Amino acid sequence: MKKFEFRLEPVRRFRAGVEKERKREFAEAQAAYERELALLLGLKGEESRVAKELRWELNGRCDARRITAAWSRLELLRKRIQAQEARTQEAQRDLEEKRSALVEASKERKVMDRLRELRWEDYLYESGREEQGFLDEVANGRFVLRSLGAEE
Repeated sequence: MKKFEFRLEPVRRFRAGVEKERKREFAEAQAAYERELALLLGLKGEESRVAKELRWELNGRCDARRITAAWSRLELLRKRIQAQEARTQEAQRDLEEKRSALVEASKERKVMDRLRELRWEDYLYESGREEQGFLDEVANGRFVLRSLGAEE
């Protein structure tokens, strides 16, 4: 019997390559999201520190220049936080899109792998049938030879 050949192997390899590319894109999107989130958390930490400093100034000597400076920094930080939250949400949306694309590519590759597996099982079945037919023919030939030998 001829050796096993899956006719759709080029398609299977292509889909595996697409899946690999989607994994890379997903990893990049995940790294970008984590960077944006880290920046956001850093800004929120700084906001907390400046707010604490402002409260300390208000409870202390009440130096108008320092209170004004702290208030200005706090307002600036809140604007930066708002902008960073938007960037973080955008990165999260991109991450979810990449995840969906990766899941779809994985499904398509798995379909091709399953089809290849089914064709392999068919090949093994047919191969077994051919082998059994050959063995039956050999056994039949021996039987005929023995029968002829017994008649003589």
